[in-house]
Amino acid sequence: MRIQAAITAFVILFFFSCRNDVKEVQMINADKLSPDESMLGVTIVITDNGKHRAVLKTPILYRFGTMSPRTEFPKGLKVDFFTKTGERESYLESGYAIMDDKTRQFVLEDSVVMINFKRQDTLNTEYLVWKQDSAIITTNKLVRIHGVQGKMSGYHFRARENFTKYTWKKVKGEYFYNQTDSL
Repeated sequence: MRIQAAITAFVILFFFSCRNDVKEVQMINADKLSPDESMLGVTIVITDNGKHRAVLKTPILYRFGTMSPRTEFPKGLKVDFFTKTGERESYLESGYAIMDDKTRQFVLEDSVVMINFKRQDTLNTEYLVWKQDSAIITTNKLVRIHGVQGKMSGYHFRARENFTKYTWKKVKGEYFYNQTDSL
């Protein structure tokens, strides 16, 4: 009889001592690889003092907010940049992108293309970093630019986000300063 009472007391204590906090269970069971939010057909308007600075479009967007807050663009993105007067100035596209939500820095990969409409220059690379807060794009990977004035390639590329002014190192290629002059 004493053994049955002891077992019963143990079982009762066991069940009452086993409590799980709902938030702890959710944290343990949360799939760290699954996004907190998923959005389809997204358009984001980036403004500066109420004027369109850029318009970003993506077919799908994933937001992760737990371990390292970030936004992922698994099917890539397309961005139109505008002048202060509202004219479309340049265009940026990539097959994949991810943005660190804290630093507002994008990493663009997979067939990155950037076009400057005024100069008619097109940039191609496989990796580009867009620092949204400083409005700068950079890469240490190979960059190719071709346009009406020639074609060039090089490394250590740095430009304004609208691709109007840029610098780079280890450049090679052909560039025509004045196409109207003949040799």
